Amino acid sequence: MNVIIGAGISGLTIGYLLYKKNEDYIVFEREEPGGWCRTYEINKFRFDAGGHFFHSMDESIESLIGDIGVDMNRVERRAFVYWNKRLINYPIQSNIALFNFNERLFASLSYIFRSRKTPENLKDFFMTKTGRFICDRFLYGYNKKMWGKNPEELPPYFLGRYFPETSLFAPRKQTGYNPVFFYPSHGIGEVIKGFLNKGVRIKKGNLEEVGEGKVRVGGRWIRYRNLYLTVPLPEIVKITPFLKEFRKYTFDYVGMKILLLGVKGKLVNNAHWIYFAQDNLPFTRVGSFTNISKEMSPEGYSSIWIEVPVRNKIPDDRSIIDAIKSTGLLRGKVLFTRSLHFPYAYPIRDGVTDMVVKKIEGILERRGIYLSGRFARWEYNTMSDSIKRGMELV
Repeated sequence: MNVIIGAGISGLTIGYLLYKKNEDYIVFEREEPGGWCRTYEINKFRFDAGGHFFHSMDESIESLIGDIGVDMNRVERRAFVYWNKRLINYPIQSNIALFNFNERLFASLSYIFRSRKTPENLKDFFMTKTGRFICDRFLYGYNKKMWGKNPEELPPYFLGRYFPETSLFAPRKQTGYNPVFFYPSHGIGEVIKGFLNKGVRIKKGNLEEVGEGKVRVGGRWIRYRNLYLTVPLPEIVKITPFLKEFRKYTFDYVGMKILLLGVKGKLVNNAHWIYFAQDNLPFTRVGSFTNISKEMSPEGYSSIWIEVPVRNKIPDDRSIIDAIKSTGLLRGKVLFTRSLHFPYAYPIRDGVTDMVVKKIEGILERRGIYLSGRFARWEYNTMSDSIKRGMELV
C-alpha cells in the first residue's frame, strides 16, 4: 500500500499519478483538501490563501494540468513596489530608470561603485547585486520584515533564482522569475478540484506516529510499502522514533497571517500585487485577485488579500486595514474581512539546516519514506516545484 499524508498540491499529485498507474494508495488529510491551494468563496467573492500562481508551466506540468481538466490563463504580471509614497514597477532594481533624477543618480553611482567581494550573507549579496542605495532603501527592510531576521543573519544564496538583475537604463518591468504566470479563472482551488474530480480518494485522518513499515493515522496502524509525507518536517520529527536525534534541532520559519477583504472598489493601477518594505506597515504584499481574474468578485467589487509575516505577535485586523488605507492604494469601502493564519509559511534554510534535512531524508528513504512539498522538504519552493517532486517520486 502507498500511503500519502497530506492532500495539498504535492500529495494530490502523488495520489493522482498512483491512481493512473492502478496502484493501491490512500491519501489522508486532517482538514479540507488543498492546503495552501484552497479557494474560499465568501458572499460571492472568491479568495485564495494568499497569492499562489504557477510561475512556470513546462510540458510535463502543462500535460498534468490539462489531464485533470483545468484551464489556465496566461497572465502578464502587473506588480509594483511602494516607494516614497508612489508606485514603481517591480522588480525595483530593474526599473531604476523610473526613479526621479536624484534617486536615479544615487542608485546609479551606488551600483557602479558597488562591492565586488564574495558575499558572506544576504546583505552582502544585495550590495554586490544592486549597490547600497537600493539595498538600504528597499531590499534590506523588505527582507528583514519578511523573514524576521536581519539580512546579515541569512546566507547569501538564500533567494537564489528568485532575485532579478539590476538595470540602470531602460525600464524592465517584465523581468525576474515570474514576469508571466498562469492562473485559473476561478482561483487556484480549481487545481485541487481537478484532482478530486478525476477520482483521487481522500480519507480524514491525523498523522500520529511514523513507524518502520507502518504508520498510525486517526488511531489505527496502517502498513505501507511506500510512505509519502507532505506535512511540516518539524512535526514529522516529533512523531518519528528513529528521528529522535533531531528533536533538539530548531527548524526556523516564518508564519503568515492572510487577511482577506471584500471591497466595493479596487486596488489602484489595476495592480496584481504591491510589495512594501516600510517599518510602519505590517504587511509585505497586498494584492487583488479581481485584477488578475474578473471572475473572482462581482462587478464593481474586489477580492483583496494582504500578507502579514508572523514571527511573534499577530497584528489585529483593524490595524492592518488602517495601515493599507493610510497608503491611499486601496480605494473603496471594506465590506467584510476574513483572517487566516498559517503557522508554517516560509521555511528558512541555512548551511546547517541543509545538512540536517539531507541526513533526515537519507534515514527516511532507506525505510521507504519520502518527503514532498515545501514544508516536508523544508525548502522555499513553488507549486510547480511541488508537482515536479511528486512526479519524480512516482
